[in-house]
Amino acid sequence: MNITLVGFGAMGQGIGQLISNKEGCNIVSIVDKDPQKTGKKVDDFINVKNKNGLTIKGSMDELQDNIGDIAIITTGSFIKNIAPLILQAVNVGMHVITIAEEMLHPRVSNATLADEIDKKAQEKK
Repeated sequence: MNITLVGFGAMGQGIGQLISNKEGCNIVSIVDKDPQKTGKKVDDFINVKNKNGLTIKGSMDELQDNIGDIAIITTGSFIKNIAPLILQAVNVGMHVITIAEEMLHPRVSNATLADEIDKKAQEKK
């Protein structure tokens, strides 16, 4: 399974480290808007099993054909902040996993955004 990591802070790096050592999991792209990370090699941050020389991109728009089957989004806790990333990932056909706490019950926090995400995901089935 091909994976895109969105957010490469402490949580993203920890998840990336775990995934890189799992059989059948392949990190194909990483996105982080931090200019201190953008353009650098993933190997500069975590010890990956397969040294693939991935370069961290500054936005999902830069991924081109290097999109995963799954996007793991670790950029924030609030639906209003991560909804654009979720929608962008869904629009290109990725399934989404996020650590955002509000996504446990998204309609409680923001029913409009929750419905928009759900509608887009249902369209992409």
